[in-house]
Amino acid sequence: MQTSKRITELLCLVGLLASGAALAQETRVYFGFNTAQARPSFDRSPAVAGGFPVTFDSSKGVWNAYGGFQFHPTFSAELTYYKLGDYTANLSTPTGSLYTNIQISGWGGALVGTLPLSKGFSLLGRVGTTYVRETRGNCTVCAGTVSESSSNIWSPTVGVGLKYDITPNWGARAEYTHFTKIGSNNDSTFGGTLNLWSAGVSYRF
Repeated sequence: MQTSKRITELLCLVGLLASGAALAQETRVYFGFNTAQARPSFDRSPAVAGGFPVTFDSSKGVWNAYGGFQFHPTFSAELTYYKLGDYTANLSTPTGSLYTNIQISGWGGALVGTLPLSKGFSLLGRVGTTYVRETRGNCTVCAGTVSESSSNIWSPTVGVGLKYDITPNWGARAEYTHFTKIGSNNDSTFGGTLNLWSAGVSYRF
């Protein structure tokens, strides 16, 4: 009886060590880069424009780079730098057209979940927050003379995507990410939300 008990304990210990080794093998560091397209929804009558309607051009110069740590077979922690684009705000007035430039960037942290499908494909889901910085140039849109200004806010961020493992080390992913806040609603920058579509590659060590 005593021998049987010891054998059982030994088997349990071996099982724990094997599961720990398997988990360690799955725990990896990875990095990636995406090109992207951003679609902000700025406030159409922001305080910074003195209440006048404003139109905005399309985004340009949008990309993000990230690093992640897979601490569980289906969960990772990621840190991402976002370059969310350069824009021009345009306002038509009786005295002529006015404009200002807008630049948006941010650092984000997120928990990323992975749901394996088949043949190397997996669904992705992310939830986190991003420290978004919006910088506005000399504001010829504003009611008075206003110099360059910026705002920094925390923006709750969620997203979904699809990942494909090309090789054990190289992968490709496409994602949709929603930023619930950008800028501010006061008289310094243009507030709103932002949707981001991105695609790129990653490398796992």
